Order: sequence, then structure tokens, then C-alpha cells
Amino acid sequence: ARSRERVVLAATQGEHHAVGLRMAADVLEGAGYDVHHLGADVPLDELLQACRRLAPAAVGLSVTMPANVPTLLWEIDALGRLDAPPAVFAAGPALGPAIQQGLDVPRIDGVEGLVAIVEALLAQPAGRRVLPPGLTVCAPGPAAFADTGVVTSGTRDEAFARTALSAADAARDAARHAAALEHLAFRDALTGLWNRRGYDDHHGRIAPPAGPGGAVLMLDVDRFKDVNDSRGHAGGDAVLTALATTMLRSVRPADVVARLGGDEFAILLPGTDVPGGLAVARRIRQAIRDELTDPAVTVSIGVSPVAGSQRQTSLAADRALYDAKEQGRDRVVVAGR
Repeated sequence: ARSRERVVLAATQGEHHAVGLRMAADVLEGAGYDVHHLGADVPLDELLQACRRLAPAAVGLSVTMPANVPTLLWEIDALGRLDAPPAVFAAGPALGPAIQQGLDVPRIDGVEGLVAIVEALLAQPAGRRVLPPGLTVCAPGPAAFADTGVVTSGTRDEAFARTALSAADAARDAARHAAALEHLAFRDALTGLWNRRGYDDHHGRIAPPAGPGGAVLMLDVDRFKDVNDSRGHAGGDAVLTALATTMLRSVRPADVVARLGGDEFAILLPGTDVPGGLAVARRIRQAIRDELTDPAVTVSIGVSPVAGSQRQTSLAADRALYDAKEQGRDRVVVAGR
């Protein structure tokens, strides 16, 4: 009867993975709930704005790292202060101690029984207190820690809570900084694809296979200089960005799409044999012809199996790409054929 209710799902600020929430979203959507999945590392302000806009009946939060539990608690506290506070349920292995200390929210350990738990939660009286007074000291609002002075009441518990939360904030900032540095080191700034360094790193992880180790596609844009001459570098950049989007839609999530430089791209297809790589290359070539029409863009692609060293594989794919150019462009050529 409550399956038309709206549910918001979000990973607590500082949590960079939300795979479990995506599965929960699929289950609840299948049961007829109107689900809004906000994703990972959702800041409190963004969570509250979404709840004010969507007025959900329930909010599901996840936390996997103990350092983020204080953040989860003040998020729950803030949700309870909304004009129309939603019911709250939570998931994650780090929840145990908080629930043992009186946090009164349903704990989701898996998707089995999730619908029944949410239905039971929505049947409870609205506005009930889920965060007992003994835990509120561990969940102060962010403004309470805006400066470096002593907490007003000066209790040992509050001082400890402040220190723990500050340490958690510092750890989250360090993690975000590390992620940003990794992005700069391994990602192409224009397209967001892997760069040559990122591609080489993924290629080096492919172990000698018992079956197909993978296939490599080398690709570049036919007569890309003409595009730059007619549309300018901004137009050329727009073509490269659109090309990246089209390629990503044509491969699997586990495949590695990289911009090696200029208009040269490489795609690593782990566990794919040459016929499979050829099929993917043809699909990409046709998709680019169909989708990139202003200006009209075609590509040439070389296909090679992952065999021998990385250098040998790349040279073989490069040679196949060169042959595709020599044979008239806008075509796919397999190495050695």
C-alpha cells in the first residue's frame, strides 16, 4: 500500500563507494517506490536540499568506515530537524557500535527483506526520535566545530567527540586530495578518459592468460587536421569529447578507454579474443559515423590480441591502424591480416 512513497538513498559524506545502495535502489524501484539515488560522498547540504525538494517518506544512508560514523549521526540529527522529517534506515558494517549505543534506525544488512523493512518503517509514527541524547554529543552540527576553540560545555566527552570528528574530517580531506592527484596523474584533462599513463598501468595488470588475455584497439580520427582548420581548436576539442562519449557507450564498464594524445585513442578489452575485438571495433566505427555528423567524422581502427610484451602488442595494433589508413581510412584492420 505504501509502494508509491518516495525514497532517497545516499552514501554518507566521505564514503566514496555506493554499490550496495545502487542494488537497494533497484530492489525498491522494482517494488514500485519512487527512488532517488544521490550516489557516494553526498555533502550534508546537498542531502538536505534534496530532501526539502523531494519530501521523501524515507531516507537510506550507508557508512562503511568507522571514521565516518560521527558524520552519519549528525546527518541523521539534521534530517530529524527538517520541517517534514523522513524516516531513516541505514546500511553498512560500521553501524554496529552506534546501534548498540541506542541509535534506533533499521539496519539493512542486504537486499533480502529490504522492501518489508522499509514498509514496516513507513508504518511507524512520523517524527519519532531515533538519535538518543547520549549520542547527540557525538553528532554535533558542523557549525559547532567551525573554529579551534574549546567546546562551550567543556566536557571530556564533547572534547573527545570534537577531536574524533576533526580527525575524520582531516582523513576525508586527505582521501579527496589523494583522489584528485590520482585523477590528475591518470586521467586526460579534456575527455576524462584514461591517459597514456593510466592505460599503461591497466595494460600491465593483465596476467599471462589461460584463455584470451584481451584485445587492443588503436584508433584515430581520419583527417583530424581538417576539423581543426575548419572549426578551430575549440571545435576539434568538441569532436574529441564527443568521440570519447561515443566510445564509452560502446564498451563494457570494465574496458579501458584512453586518449594517448592528440586524436589517438586506445581501448583495452580484457578477456576478449580477436573476433570479439573486431566486433567491438566495428560497432565503435559505425556509432561514430552515425552520431558525429556535424562535422562528419570517421575513424580508422587497428585491432591486435594482447600477446607478448606490452610494447609488442602496441606495435602490432599501431601497424594495423597504419594499414587501415593506407587502405583508404574509415575501416577496421586486424593485425597480421
